[in-house]
Amino acid sequence: MKKFLIPLLMFAFPVLVSGQQFPVFSVNLIEIEGKTAAQTEKMKRAAKIFERVMNDPEFQGELRSQTFKSDDDDDLITDPTAEQVIEKIYAAAELYKPEPNNTADVYWYAKKTGFWRKITDKCDTIGYGFQGQKSIYTYTCLLDEKDSMAKLVGHIAHEWSHKLGFTHRDDDDSGIDLTVPYVFGDLVARHAARWINPDYALEENFCPRIYANDCG
Repeated sequence: MKKFLIPLLMFAFPVLVSGQQFPVFSVNLIEIEGKTAAQTEKMKRAAKIFERVMNDPEFQGELRSQTFKSDDDDDLITDPTAEQVIEKIYAAAELYKPEPNNTADVYWYAKKTGFWRKITDKCDTIGYGFQGQKSIYTYTCLLDEKDSMAKLVGHIAHEWSHKLGFTHRDDDDSGIDLTVPYVFGDLVARHAARWINPDYALEENFCPRIYANDCG
C-alpha cells in the first residue's frame, strides 16, 4: 500500500514548479445584480465556471507556462514570473480585503449598454472595474449575447485581477496582450469553453481574446 501513497497525494494536491501546492480556490459573490433575472443567473453560472477553471489541474499547468510583461509603472509586480502571478491570484488578497483567503470576493453588477455605445462601440468594450474600487461592471450587451458564456467568465477573471493590483494601460498598445489581466482572462476564457462545450475551444473561429470580437 505504501508505494501508492505518493502518487495519490500528487493527484489530490497539484503542485507548482517550486513545490508549493495549489490551494482550493473559491468564488464568493458578495453582491451580484443583473438588470433581469436571466442576466443574474448567467452571472452566477459564470462565477461557478470561473471557480471550476481555477481548480482544474489542466488550467493550472498551462498557467505555469505563461509569460507576463507589465506595460504600466503602477503594476502590482513589474514583469512578474508565472509563479509570482499564481501566488498572488490564488492568495486572492484583494486591495479592499487584503487578507489572503484563496477566495475571489466579488461585487458584480450589470450596466445598461447605452444607445450610443451600441452604435459606436458594438460591445467591443464589455465591462470595466477600477483598481481601487470593489465593483465590477459588465455591459448588458454581453450578458444578452448568445453563446457568450466563455467570454463572460474570462471577463470576470480579467476584471477581478485588477482588484489584486494588476494593471494595464487604457490604450490597446502592442504590449497589453502580455499583461496579467489579459493573459489570465484569456486563458480562463479558453478553459471555460472546455467546461461549457468541449468542442467549442477547438473550433477555428473560437477567439479566447475577451476584449475583441475577433482575433484578426
